Amino acid sequence: MTTEAKHTPGPWTAVKGDHGESWGGYWQIDAEFDAVACNQFCHAGARDQAVSEANAHLIAAAPNLLSALERLDADWTKTFPDGPEGSLDYYGIGKMADETVSIWRDIRAALAKARGQS
Repeated sequence: MTTEAKHTPGPWTAVKGDHGESWGGYWQIDAEFDAVACNQFCHAGARDQAVSEANAHLIAAAPNLLSALERLDADWTKTFPDGPEGSLDYYGIGKMADETVSIWRDIRAALAKARGQS
């Protein structure tokens, strides 16, 4: 089930910023017309730049990850309309592997979190 996005539309890009020598720099997440977020200002090595950069790239990937999870959930729901619980035995036709059911539950939890439902 895809819902209308309330967040800034993607694509998002991680862009390195700089505030001079006294600052270690920062990572900004940009969309086409908007700065989405700034990630962890780093003052004189107070924060590891590698961690800051990795976080920025993860945040920038969020719209793509959300879209992929929504599409996967929608695809699986076509075959198993009752969701992960109904995928355990789909009217005798077959079932999903237990690990796949666990992954689908994680996907649904992540989608709910992204939508502010949990």
